[in-house]
Amino acid sequence: MKVSVRLAAYAGETVPDIGADGRGQWVLAEDTTLAGALVRLGPLKERPALILVNDRVVREALRSDYRLADGDRLVVMPPIDGG
Repeated sequence: MKVSVRLAAYAGETVPDIGADGRGQWVLAEDTTLAGALVRLGPLKERPALILVNDRVVREALRSDYRLADGDRLVVMPPIDGG
């Protein structure tokens, strides 16, 4: 299955199958969970983030059970730092 991915506001981070513009497409096995897909983020997955699938927030507690589907749109946003 294919899932479109957008990394919002991640500068200079290298992620497989994600272009310099922060957009890409992942080909995943059927029945992949959101937590399983996020492993592809490498070290970025360790940062707390807001995760949206098809414009809906998926809380961290639900990510290991949330099954992705072909055509889903995944957006990963980092926490806002500074002050």
